[in-house]
Amino acid sequence: MPLLLGLLEDSRTPFRKHGLELTDLFIHRCPAYILRDSGIVELLEDVIFPTLHFLPAQTGEVESLQLLEPAYRSLVALAHVSFDRELDLPRKRRLLDRLLKDAVFLSYAHSSEYTSIVGFLARQAGIITDELGIYAAKHLKVRLLPCQGAPILSPH
Repeated sequence: MPLLLGLLEDSRTPFRKHGLELTDLFIHRCPAYILRDSGIVELLEDVIFPTLHFLPAQTGEVESLQLLEPAYRSLVALAHVSFDRELDLPRKRRLLDRLLKDAVFLSYAHSSEYTSIVGFLARQAGIITDELGIYAAKHLKVRLLPCQGAPILSPH
């Protein structure tokens, strides 16, 4: 774990990217009960999450995509693999909700002028909402607008 954490916190893109790729492999090979019961889920979440804010304004568009793709993949895998029991569903939803709200939506607000980033974030939103299922509905913002006397639904 110390080597993996060191790579995940490295400021150089190639090392951080390599750490994220190794983390994804680790998540898929480590038994769920070890990830869940040892606190590794929370540790990895805390270490990987800052990478989701390596956006083009500070990092550059190409570097951002090189880091964002494995970071999102690792966190979605962490939620999917670690919380596989019915008892763990609230923890899984919390992680996925955080990914949508504090990563996808926030990143979009700060990087909406970069089409490659916007496209990537849209794909991630789809993956995360698929994982959340019906529980993704709370992230829909709908506003009623009058249209010739009858209300219609419109995105907020």
